[in-house]
Amino acid sequence: MIGSWIQIIKNQSLYIMNNINIILVADKNVEVGVHVTLFSLLNKSSYESHTIYVITTKENGISENRLKKSLIKFDNKCNYHVIQFDDSIFSTFKGLHGNTFIYSKLALAELIKVSYALYLDVDVILNIDIREMNQYFELLPQYLIMANVETSKHNSIEKELFKNILKQNDESYYNTGVMLVNLDLWRKKNVFSSFLSFTKEFHLFCSTADQTVFNAVIENNLIYNLPKEFNFRVEYNTVREKLKNKAIFHFYGRPKHWDLLAEFVHPQFYIFKEHIKETDFKSYKSYKNISIKSIRKLIKTYKSYLKVIFYGAKS
Repeated sequence: MIGSWIQIIKNQSLYIMNNINIILVADKNVEVGVHVTLFSLLNKSSYESHTIYVITTKENGISENRLKKSLIKFDNKCNYHVIQFDDSIFSTFKGLHGNTFIYSKLALAELIKVSYALYLDVDVILNIDIREMNQYFELLPQYLIMANVETSKHNSIEKELFKNILKQNDESYYNTGVMLVNLDLWRKKNVFSSFLSFTKEFHLFCSTADQTVFNAVIENNLIYNLPKEFNFRVEYNTVREKLKNKAIFHFYGRPKHWDLLAEFVHPQFYIFKEHIKETDFKSYKSYKNISIKSIRKLIKTYKSYLKVIFYGAKS
């Protein structure tokens, strides 16, 4: 009997070592980011198998066929699942740059019936083999999420919420752009219900949308702090030398690589270009996809463009 249990444990460990579940959340507006993120991941990964889930909208979703074209060279080690989700449950919430779909991140355990997964935002480019995260998967059963500390709650954008409204201690504040997630424990603790209740009451204070919710609802003792190299935040003034490191690079702020005119002003666009040319978006030019929405976004974030232009990294 003991021998059987040991074998089961070994088999489970072997599964984790040779297969990994990857989750992204994206609509049509950031589809190019999905392709680049996944291409960079698969190009470096030494996992034998990857099960990829992309949660998208019913009305403005990404193309599964186009994704397969971009990743065709990895067909022998990938399974793809594009999941359409009706996000109308979030439609009354304050969004991020007007977009409420990112709150779908809160529903991962309801939409994807796996035990553990690696979640990635679509403004991430990987210059590291994700197999290096194996040791953290072994610890994951004890935690709801694993993420990297960005700052403290009382120093975050939402400090008024944490300090004066919720009266929370000045604990660690985590960036949720890269997370290992224990979806079994999410379901066991019914955290989606807690996420939803909190967001309905406090969405006007959710300056970083889902990230605010994760930090407000999940107790710090149920979050493990991942090393910085697994969420290395890149800003407009990050020097090029650091971008040669083995890391998961998270391109913070605006403009994103796919935003209007970003190819002309973004100081790290060359990294994005290296990967996009290998995908089905190889001919992508932001100015060829101009729209009222993209112009409005540029106007709304023009200060970020000016910072990039005048103070962006030169070395």
